[in-house]
Amino acid sequence: MSELPAPVSKVVLGTWSDRVQAEYATGAAASQLALWLIQIGAPRELIVASLRVVEEELDHAARAFEICRLAGLDRPRPVDRASLGLPRQPDAPLEHDLVRGCLRVFCLGETYAVAVLAEMRKVCTVVPARAVIEQLLADEVAHRSFGFELLAWLLERDPAARAIVDDELPRLVAELRATFGTPGGVEVGPIEAAWGVVGRPVYAAVLEQVVATELPRQLARSSV
Repeated sequence: MSELPAPVSKVVLGTWSDRVQAEYATGAAASQLALWLIQIGAPRELIVASLRVVEEELDHAARAFEICRLAGLDRPRPVDRASLGLPRQPDAPLEHDLVRGCLRVFCLGETYAVAVLAEMRKVCTVVPARAVIEQLLADEVAHRSFGFELLAWLLERDPAARAIVDDELPRLVAELRATFGTPGGVEVGPIEAAWGVVGRPVYAAVLEQVVATELPRQLARSSV
């Protein structure tokens, strides 16, 4: 493994900059979920766990930006404020939006993130970047578990909300396929791989594996 390989490509900078954005956005979503959990009087343990996710995701964003700085990026890209938080459907019960947000961000999102990070770890040889990937992977596994625990609690509280899962999950998977399952994407070579970058074909293959195997397994384990 190498400490600082050269040269660094724009793809490396773009990928790690995107990682900063993604971790920041997940932290914002977890913060929104924590507020909603407070508003519905959820158990303290679930609220504290959601706030712990916020703290860890902010740490992830900071650590990912350190890799950006190491690769030569002086300042972070401005965050798209419109992408932060979770949408609220005014005519729907708050509990239903909680189910939608939990499903999107944690159950599907973090399950997919864990699988992608595992692929990044396989190819990453830059020591600082690999250390960040290792930390993210460990934390995201815990975040995934929190998501399914929260979803199980929400459905136990309101069994009728299971219909939301059945309706939303195919749509959320379709959204991910439209983003990560299409041909193309940036070209990934040895330099990019050394920094933990994987290409579109890997994202697409991992997504299908998650949908076919890992997601059903996690849902079954949580009795959802």
